[in-house]
Amino acid sequence: MTPRLLTIPFSHYCEKARWALDWAGVDYVEDGYLPGLHFSATKRVGGSSVPVLVTSDRVLSDSAQIVAYADDAAPRARKLYPDDPEERRQVAEIEAISNDKMGVATRVLAYHYMLGTPSRLLDAVRPGLTPWQARSFGVVMRLIRPLIRKRYRVGEAGATWALETVRRTFHDLGERLGPREWLVGDHLTAADITFASLASLVLAPAEHPKLTTVEAADGAWRAILDEMRATPAGKHALRVYRDARARV
Repeated sequence: MTPRLLTIPFSHYCEKARWALDWAGVDYVEDGYLPGLHFSATKRVGGSSVPVLVTSDRVLSDSAQIVAYADDAAPRARKLYPDDPEERRQVAEIEAISNDKMGVATRVLAYHYMLGTPSRLLDAVRPGLTPWQARSFGVVMRLIRPLIRKRYRVGEAGATWALETVRRTFHDLGERLGPREWLVGDHLTAADITFASLASLVLAPAEHPKLTTVEAADGAWRAILDEMRATPAGKHALRVYRDARARV
């Protein structure tokens, strides 16, 4: 059975899972859904949110679990977790910071600035949608917008917290990176993929398979993207997309 990856195509957590599988050379089929319409698919396999990876013998319902699955399947040259215990600890630490804090914050920021204008949001996410999904996008988003605002606490207070969180995380990881090429060790690891993927909403990398580039943004949202892209951590994530994401 070819593994099946259930996603919201433009979700940054789904991008993390997708990138890890691509990097590891795992063959899979992606089933993408619009927000809200994914619940019936994930419920059928025992999950709730996305991404969910359904294999012949298990269901992985967390992006971190999917990255670990990809690492198990990866050839030696593309392993995502170092053998060295200290380096592995550092990767886990960066994954936790990115997953639990920054990924939440970048999602709040993106929805805060884009949710009120579904047409602008559609322009940004169109590359990941089927023609039917693109035609239905405005109606679906207007219907589920109240749920998204409530579930993710989207609003002025949430956006203020989110921007502070993103700025602090970018600063801290930029200092940790220093002059080195990779966040941990001497090659791409799960730390780089996790950070770059979950930062992608505030960077709009040209190589992202499901989002448009930064030129689609304007106003205050464009200013945030420009600010983040100019930081050392932002430049690192953009380079990782350019040098590593484009190679898979």
